Amino acid sequence: SCGPMLGCHNGNFFEAEAEVVRAKGEPSPVVLTLVASPGYVETMGIRIVQGRSFSDNDARPEAPKSVLISEAFARVKWPDGRSPVGRWIRFNGDTAISHRFAVVGVVADVRHYGLDQRVRPTVYLATNPALPRDQASAAVMVRTTGAPMALAGPVRAVVRSLDPDLPMFAIGSMTEAMERSLAVRRVFAAVLAIFAGLALILAIGGIYGVVSYVAGRRAVELGIRMALGAQRGQVVGLVVRQGIGLVGGGLLLGLPAAMALGRLLAAKLEGVVAFDPLTLLVSALALGLIGAVAALVPGRRVSRLEPRASLFSQ
Repeated sequence: SCGPMLGCHNGNFFEAEAEVVRAKGEPSPVVLTLVASPGYVETMGIRIVQGRSFSDNDARPEAPKSVLISEAFARVKWPDGRSPVGRWIRFNGDTAISHRFAVVGVVADVRHYGLDQRVRPTVYLATNPALPRDQASAAVMVRTTGAPMALAGPVRAVVRSLDPDLPMFAIGSMTEAMERSLAVRRVFAAVLAIFAGLALILAIGGIYGVVSYVAGRRAVELGIRMALGAQRGQVVGLVVRQGIGLVGGGLLLGLPAAMALGRLLAAKLEGVVAFDPLTLLVSALALGLIGAVAALVPGRRVSRLEPRASLFSQ
């Protein structure tokens, strides 16, 4: 009745057999309620965690009313880990459906509202003529082994053969739907990447400027060192170490700030890891390398000066 990431929603409240009593004042979650035909779970590649999927028998009018529930729904109703298979659930509230539904299986969670959104507790009702027909539209999902849009024409023909007056709209692939769900995030990420690149360029320029200035101020000292026998490589190494020291000081201040910001983002954005040692290590090494390269240029320039010229440059 409502495919993933297609911008539709149908929420309800449910009560369940032997569910864990909620704390006083804790609200019952709104449960995403979908109607699905046999084969939907397999077509979408949704993993079956417990029990079974819908069969053709579940769609017969005289068949017992069956449902599939998501892992999130099972965690809400039975957080103690008891198996929900074989238990019943039913609508809770002002609804025309009063009978109980038998849970025949538990399926993996689906990010119905977008890849950047949290998963919601979900109940899948088996397609059954006995259910009230209050759905304004339905989604037909087709699994392909080739280009998805190549089947748009044949699918139109099949639907037209069933009902010539039935309109088809919003034809597209799940890949396109996933891309749309991340479009805004991608724009934000691109903008942040641009600002990060500008910040890196400014940092390189700042390191180069500071190290170049300090190296120039130390020209006499470095000239004396070379006059007393210091090799050019030693002078370059001295200047580069000074540049790396500046970067190291910045990292000592920046890494704790980055970890604190990571915890803030993890609380706001789904899927963001608060602490990623590999990312922080690679970033620190990259900045250290960039600092060394930025300091190498003034270091090599100073090392090329003749000791006599360095002694009388100031």
